[in-house]
Amino acid sequence: MLNERQARNKLYEYAERFTQLCRKQDWAAAKFTYFRARTVAVFMELPDADMIELFGNRTYKDDREELKDGLFPEAMVEKASYECIRQNMTYDELHLRPAAPGGVDEFIDSDGEVRNVRTY
Repeated sequence: MLNERQARNKLYEYAERFTQLCRKQDWAAAKFTYFRARTVAVFMELPDADMIELFGNRTYKDDREELKDGLFPEAMVEKASYECIRQNMTYDELHLRPAAPGGVDEFIDSDGEVRNVRTY
């Protein structure tokens, strides 16, 4: 198990990985790298300074302050999210319905019938 310092360092590694994945246009992996980092940071209750450094100051700024991007640039996060939606690679599609080989998945419905679901 990671201690707090190691977990914080891992968040910074996620930021680098997010940028690399965006450059490769692997939008789903990039989006979920951001999602994972954001979830861990909130769970760890990182100080505001670290949250601003990682995710920017939009949610933490006063009205007089200028917007600043963090290590996860807001424009890249929005682009990854948009591309996932456009390509039907949402959380439900990627995690709740894992793709089967050949693009067709079978499951037994609540009434006992076998259903085929096309996965993309």
